[in-house]
Amino acid sequence: MTEFAITIPSDWSELDVRPNTRDASITALVAKRIDENPELRPLRADLTRYLRTTARQAWDAGARYCACFAIPADGALIPGSVTVSSLPRPPRTPGTDAETAIITQIQSIKDTEDSPDTPLTLSTAVLPKAGLAPRLTGIRDMLIDHDHTIVRSLIMQTFVPAGDQIALISCASPALDLADPLTELFDTVTATLELTETADA
Repeated sequence: MTEFAITIPSDWSELDVRPNTRDASITALVAKRIDENPELRPLRADLTRYLRTTARQAWDAGARYCACFAIPADGALIPGSVTVSSLPRPPRTPGTDAETAIITQIQSIKDTEDSPDTPLTLSTAVLPKAGLAPRLTGIRDMLIDHDHTIVRSLIMQTFVPAGDQIALISCASPALDLADPLTELFDTVTATLELTETADA
């Protein structure tokens, strides 16, 4: 897909999902976290296995970048994540442009998943370095693959046209009571996306 760059806050952590580097990167990441938190040492193998599985599943699902955060607040942690995934562009019908085709596809998602408990809003975002992009924001019930748990989360999904593909920037957090500041944070991070040159997916 098209190469890209995205900037995250300094206290977030990146998870390398690239097949040729992720195992070594995850080993180093776990070692760093254990140095910072020695009580995690007995969990080294479990943490490494979990992160490698997560990275592999994310790559297989189309993710090309992953980062996460756990922000301390009032004695608790506010968790969340951002991923950038490569998706095929939807087919266009005669007389419609690519952006219209993307919006039509997102509207079908909204129509299927929108409900009083999980409201979704479709809008257009302006990314300074990537142009106009359809965006879906709201509440969604997320399936956690490793244990099949459903977690209700705030989501922001921005669909950026990138050549013959879509760069999907997905931000999520289960901290629903902080929806407004998290939405602002997600918008700020998403706005840093810059499309560069084409590379292999």
